[in-house]
Amino acid sequence: MSAPSRRPARALGAPAESPSTSSTRTSGRHSPTALKAWGDPRSTHRTPRRGGRTPPAAALAAALAIGGATPALAATTAPPQLVKDPTAYVDPLIGTKNGGNVFPGAVVPFGMLSWSPENTRGSATSTAAPGGYQYDATRIRGFSLTHMSGTGGSGTVDGLGFTRPASPNGRPDNVSAAGQTVQLPQPASALSFVGSAVNGNQQTKATVTYTDGSTDAVDLSFTDWTVGGGGGTVQYGNEVVARTAYRNVAGADKDPVVTYVFATKLFAAPSGKTIKSVTLPDDPDLHVFTLAVN
Repeated sequence: MSAPSRRPARALGAPAESPSTSSTRTSGRHSPTALKAWGDPRSTHRTPRRGGRTPPAAALAAALAIGGATPALAATTAPPQLVKDPTAYVDPLIGTKNGGNVFPGAVVPFGMLSWSPENTRGSATSTAAPGGYQYDATRIRGFSLTHMSGTGGSGTVDGLGFTRPASPNGRPDNVSAAGQTVQLPQPASALSFVGSAVNGNQQTKATVTYTDGSTDAVDLSFTDWTVGGGGGTVQYGNEVVARTAYRNVAGADKDPVVTYVFATKLFAAPSGKTIKSVTLPDDPDLHVFTLAVN
């Protein structure tokens, strides 16, 4: 007696199959009903697909697609936009005024040549700044191959050059006016006083002596170094040449009040005369740091 044929497992929730469509083995092939049961998503009976299991990446993408989300599998980044004209972002005039002592010339690093204009405020023998160029001097006297940018402790005001005092920390870098006479290293045709006042604005005069022995009175008036504690205005035509964000208080901390150093209006000697010395007034509330001369 031959063994009875076995009924295949019924898919969960699937209708019962009629005997005419029951799954039987015929030459080692599944019947159409068995294939239909494998393809039913409700079925717990699974027949492995030929060629192995579904790749995990493909399965994940399919699952996300079913949920309505299909993210980009490979994010793309736009290439950076290159600057077409870098020179548009270069300002060669930065530092060419207010004592910056920078010349507007292009120089390779450690280059031996510094081609740039030299300008003056009228004198054919002196430049408007130690570096050779100053933006607000409107007369160019020529071009030269040697210039220096940021010339250390030097500065300019109204085309006159001065050197900042190089006193050690904690030592005075100015003098209180007490009638001192200052001999100039060489005769000058114009000068300006660099300093400031304390205990309020100070207005007075100094005396210049010319090389021919004659004298003249010149203005030496300074605005208070804090400009009234920040509530005043700069007086007497003074020009600001330096400022700090605070001042030190002896035996205490910093006082956050802006302090200034000024320059007086330019004094020009009469035609044919040059200045050999300057005598300061007797006013201890006037502090002079240096003289600016041409």
